[in-house]
Amino acid sequence: MSKRIFGLLSLTLLILVTTTGFSQVNSPYSQFGFGDNSGRGFGQSKAMGNIGIGLRTNSHLNNINPASYNALDTMIVIYEMGMSAGFNNIESNLGAVKKSDVQIDYLALGFLVNKLWATSFGLAPSSKVDYTLMSSTYDSIVGQIDTYFKGSGGLSKVYWGNSFRLTKRLSVGINTSFVFGPINKTTTVVFTDNYPYTDNTKMSVKQYLYNVMFNYGVQYTQPIGKDYSLTLGAVFENKTKLNATTDTLAGTTKNEGNYDESYYQEIHYGELKNVIIDTTGAKSTVDYPTSFGFGFTFAKTKQFMLGADFLMQNWSILTNKNPNLTYKDLVSLNMGAELTPDRNSINSYMKRMSYRLGGHYTQSHIELRNTRINDYGLSFGLGLPLRNTNTSVNITGEFGRRGTLDQNLLRETYGILSINLSLSDIWFVKRKFK
Repeated sequence: MSKRIFGLLSLTLLILVTTTGFSQVNSPYSQFGFGDNSGRGFGQSKAMGNIGIGLRTNSHLNNINPASYNALDTMIVIYEMGMSAGFNNIESNLGAVKKSDVQIDYLALGFLVNKLWATSFGLAPSSKVDYTLMSSTYDSIVGQIDTYFKGSGGLSKVYWGNSFRLTKRLSVGINTSFVFGPINKTTTVVFTDNYPYTDNTKMSVKQYLYNVMFNYGVQYTQPIGKDYSLTLGAVFENKTKLNATTDTLAGTTKNEGNYDESYYQEIHYGELKNVIIDTTGAKSTVDYPTSFGFGFTFAKTKQFMLGADFLMQNWSILTNKNPNLTYKDLVSLNMGAELTPDRNSINSYMKRMSYRLGGHYTQSHIELRNTRINDYGLSFGLGLPLRNTNTSVNITGEFGRRGTLDQNLLRETYGILSINLSLSDIWFVKRKFK
């Protein structure tokens, strides 16, 4: 069994390494900061509104709060892997466009080293950059000017987490993550009506970011009566200076006067005719913000739980040169619940299933034209246990909306379908033969 799972994990890891940061649903708002946040939790957490600060469970990994790892059972190894398919309907006052994509989300495993120490490690996306935009203006001298914006890439992280049980009820933990990835942005200006007198211009900026980051967590569980418990949690991530290596290339492109779709593809990706700026390997640092959060779960053993998280990120430390853009501190409220009618039922599979529901409301870090870009949504899911194992398949659906049509901005209506495998295997047992 272990060899089969190891083979499956190796294949999944290879796919994950080659696809992380590239298979994304197009979002115009991913051009700001480091891109879209890829979501914090794994399968169980996603269906419960991405709560996790106060979440403790022995059947799933919870990477949101590293103090939770030592809730796992002795000699049990938990593997988590997930993938998702999403769609995004992007609206403006002039029309709408639909985008969709499929991606591998994460791969992780965790286990108890001893009664006081648990460990986990894995690989997951951290942010996503994926957008294609066009804006048009009219100048009385040169006529119509079309500007194309394109971005791709994003950050990924490899993490190693450890949690330690200080007392029977109190645990602390730390995730040490190596964050890395490229962010590529291209701007092309096309003088549509002034052919052949004015050359088109293009600027391409390719930035590679990396550094080590630390996320700390603490959890305290208070039993209430015989069957109930309340878990309180807190997390903190310190501000980190990401190392940045930047290549910038700018100049003019040829203007052939052929304005079909293939032409626009050529001028966007094609070679420059006249290079004006060419810098390679410029070194700098970029601030990644501090974040902290608090959360709780109230649970009845093996039957139900409900909880909520509050999270804040200090994005206002970022600076920009866009007069229409202001970075604000992100504030997010997440809520969720899970019900398992009878985990040990013999006669009814539906009673052994877990039913999950959640929601979130986020004041994002983006303010455009004095308008805050907010995000809200609902999630729901099922945990489907496999017969005679501790393994489950978790299916999650999430629907939400971000942005607004006010001030000629964009509004996104998105949906995400996620599938997570939470595999359980027994290690560290010496078999005896007679």
